[in-house]
Amino acid sequence: MEIDEGDEPRFRSPDPCPRCGDILDGGVLSLEDNALTITLDCLTCGYSALVDPFA
Repeated sequence: MEIDEGDEPRFRSPDPCPRCGDILDGGVLSLEDNALTITLDCLTCGYSALVDPFA
């Protein structure tokens, strides 16, 4: 997982969007069932996924 150190933390997935092949990125951290997750979004097609940054 790549981290952008800009104004807000942003995360970029090393894997492309499964729908369109574009970049998945995001910055919303949340706690789901006692596990830290990041919401990754594709700005091209709107695909969204919750991922574990430590998996």
